[in-house]
Amino acid sequence: HPHMFEPIITPLRTPGRAPRVLTIDAEEWFHVCGDDFYSDPRRWDSFLPRVETTLSWLFDRLERGGHRATVFFLGWIAARYPDLPREAVRRGHEIGVHGDLHRRADDMTPSEFAADTMRAREKVARASGVMPKAYRAAEWSIRRPGDPALASLAAEGFLCDASVMPVPPLGRADNPHGPHRIDFASGSIVEVPPLTGRGFGRPLPLGGGWPFR
Repeated sequence: HPHMFEPIITPLRTPGRAPRVLTIDAEEWFHVCGDDFYSDPRRWDSFLPRVETTLSWLFDRLERGGHRATVFFLGWIAARYPDLPREAVRRGHEIGVHGDLHRRADDMTPSEFAADTMRAREKVARASGVMPKAYRAAEWSIRRPGDPALASLAAEGFLCDASVMPVPPLGRADNPHGPHRIDFASGSIVEVPPLTGRGFGRPLPLGGGWPFR
């Protein structure tokens, strides 16, 4: 069974300064995990959408600065707004998958996670015209490098994941802080954790708008 083997973790280091990596989660303001009201997809069509306006503004800003990003699309977003993944590709951004319905990876069984991922990738690929190879779980909810969800992603041909936080409670303190390759029996995947630093005598999440929002 591919999940029975202990994965091999290899740190990936490049000489000189680390490259700056920008990622965007293409989701709506109401895509909140663990909230009984907002997390119910049956209500989502009744909320005022903002993702088209926000992403279009972001794409324009990035283009003016000559920057490219990895954009992780929810399958739900890609199916309702197929012009957004298509526009992201046209402007030179990398396309990734953020799951289908913004469910935490560790709230799903392995079979549920695999089905959710495949549904999302199909929707994102259909809208964008490219096959996504990068993944990010909702709320960084793949908790450790040996998580079966990562083995599942590797088996399905994903090359990169950006979900494993090295800061509790979202992740474990012993998770690697830098990029690393994880070799499973099912295949290999590169993990790129979010940016972290130290403050107040402890590790802190620094990358993204979420940690200090």
